[in-house]
Amino acid sequence: MALVNTGQQAEVHGDFGVATNIRGDGNVVNNVVNNVVKNEVLALDYTALAKAMLEQSRLITGGPPADVAGAIAHFATGAAAGDGRLEQALQLLQAKQPAQAEPMLLSVAEEREARIEQDRKDVSQAYRGLAAIASLSDLARAQTYYEKAFSNDPGDLRSALWAGWIAMGRGQMGHAADLFRLVQEKSSSGVDLYWTHLGFADYFEWSGDFAHAVGACVEAVNVAKAIRAKFPNDPGARRKLRMALCRYADAVKRRGDADALDWYLKAMALFDSTAVDAVRSEQENGDYALLMNKIGEAWLERGDEAGALSAHTAALKIWSDLAAAEPKSVFYRRNVMITHNHLGSLYAGKKDWKAANGQYQAAIRIAAELASADPNDKEAARDLGNLDIKVGDVLLAIGLTENALEAFRAGLSFVQRLSAEEAENCEYQSDVANAQLKVGRAAARLTLAGDAKAAFEEAVRVATGLVARDPKNAEWGAVLRAAQAELAGINS
Repeated sequence: MALVNTGQQAEVHGDFGVATNIRGDGNVVNNVVNNVVKNEVLALDYTALAKAMLEQSRLITGGPPADVAGAIAHFATGAAAGDGRLEQALQLLQAKQPAQAEPMLLSVAEEREARIEQDRKDVSQAYRGLAAIASLSDLARAQTYYEKAFSNDPGDLRSALWAGWIAMGRGQMGHAADLFRLVQEKSSSGVDLYWTHLGFADYFEWSGDFAHAVGACVEAVNVAKAIRAKFPNDPGARRKLRMALCRYADAVKRRGDADALDWYLKAMALFDSTAVDAVRSEQENGDYALLMNKIGEAWLERGDEAGALSAHTAALKIWSDLAAAEPKSVFYRRNVMITHNHLGSLYAGKKDWKAANGQYQAAIRIAAELASADPNDKEAARDLGNLDIKVGDVLLAIGLTENALEAFRAGLSFVQRLSAEEAENCEYQSDVANAQLKVGRAAARLTLAGDAKAAFEEAVRVATGLVARDPKNAEWGAVLRAAQAELAGINS
């Protein structure tokens, strides 16, 4: 899910629904703010407060961000009109206590719902604003409120879109796909369609349908091109095209396409040519570092270790600087961890086991902190499991086979738990097949024939199921062939 994961970091102030909307909906947030200031009712900096609250929040949907600034502006208008509940909620939001503000906002939404015959759209707006605030502290509640907003106003497709992205992040993939499909059927907004195509790309990859994932990425690229053609000088339009090209490169790379690097480089070319590191925005720095890591991986696959090292080193510097500036940002810290992981793989390829282990251990420390802070963070648990497996590779290479087997089994336990929780998640299933292959090889080296055979058989079983879903997936095919060869050796 790659570059799309910058969504909440990137379009913090409602740019998602305004700056590049083909329908030209107009900047609703700015209109509200201007009216409030004009009437000398309130003088809040909605954008700054929204940004501060988003940075404080640990929760990232992976898709389009909640319009927190617009929600605050709406509540400020109601507070200025004399609603004491909204005034109290606004004070709590200024104190960066969104969870404590929710009961007052819920009371307002429910009261308006009671007058639903008078104005269903007013009810929907109240729940949509409540959902934006809830998204800062509890995505499950936010999803519930977005779906209430949509149920009260079936024309509120943006709430359906937000609900779909949250549902996807919570593992409700089928429900997310239903919401995306509904938005595609009813929306004429290019921005809405752009985000649904990217959502479907994630959904298809999750279900192992990589051909359709590539197709969804192509659709996202086409929509992004149309948006940019309409708004040629808009940085947000350029960024959407850059993200779509990068996501397309991710999708073709998963199918073994050697041209992925070319698409990453095309995406890189869409950064503002006048920008330099010293003046690049925080958003662009994050995008640039994400893309540099992807380019580094692609260079390494082509055998260019120097190019890969340069790309990952540049990415690590950017992510480390961003994390130092915002130490509470889970997004930045996780990307520091990911970059250490990439560097570990690079050094492992060079057989510099000491350097590889150092990078993996640096990554493990961050992943362990993130997993400890949020036991429900499946990505952190997955990171820990796969890092254990990579450390096992290092231990196996230097002859510490018993320690390697222990590390492989530790990693396997993580990914097995996740795959059991989401049996249809092909990425988790792929992790299991790979881990079983590693366990089998270490067990075979220790002459634990029974353990080795059982592990190879399980790797074959899982990989066979994956390849049946997508025979052209290079990674899955390689794991299946390796496990079959190892099993044949054990049986001969």
